[in-house]
Amino acid sequence: MSSEAVEQTFWEHIASLRNHVLFGLSFFVAAGCVAFALITDRLIHFLLLPLHGQELIFLTVLGPFLFKMKVSFLAASIVSTPLWIALLFHFAAPAMPKQSRIVTGAFVSAAALLAAFAVLLTYFYLVPTTLEFLLGLSVEGTSVLLTADSYLDFFFLEITVAFVVLQLPLFINALTYLGLLNPNAVRGKRSIIYIVLLIALAILTPTTDVASLVLAFVPAMVLTEGGLAIARVIHARRL
Repeated sequence: MSSEAVEQTFWEHIASLRNHVLFGLSFFVAAGCVAFALITDRLIHFLLLPLHGQELIFLTVLGPFLFKMKVSFLAASIVSTPLWIALLFHFAAPAMPKQSRIVTGAFVSAAALLAAFAVLLTYFYLVPTTLEFLLGLSVEGTSVLLTADSYLDFFFLEITVAFVVLQLPLFINALTYLGLLNPNAVRGKRSIIYIVLLIALAILTPTTDVASLVLAFVPAMVLTEGGLAIARVIHARRL
């Protein structure tokens, strides 16, 4: 193969990557604009249900407008996540053998389903449970006033934690399938793994929010053990 052909192939890949990224960004922006124009108020209504009537406050005149913008693009981020996963698979698929494409497609589908489940788990369980615990902590002579921005940041953070935790076993199995991880080699290093996991979750979770850290760490341990168990089966079949 000539250097000219190699160079042409390289730039074709760059052009394909650019098209995939532009398509994903265009979808994200379009979804955000549609959400802002048509369904922002309904989204905010559902977003505030876990507060059980507690009002949020704005600290600036532009607060309500910026809050609606953030809610719209939060919704766009959630909706576009499966698309980004699919675009990544579509970009990489031509370079894979048929069997690898089938397996990778299964991993991609599982990742998209777990991402959707992370949103549902956050909305129906993590946010209400954590808020109930935190708002129940009272300090004499003080009251809790939630700002709209802090609540939205908290909601997004909980989604991020749920997403990371739920994707752990899938990530472990994907590395094992690719031959980049030997699950038998990490059997005696669980303490190190869990310390790293705890530190990572502590970074994702507010340092004062012990409840969120515990709620994230315990399922993360269970899912990691489950992922390692399945990974050992995958590794044995590769041998």
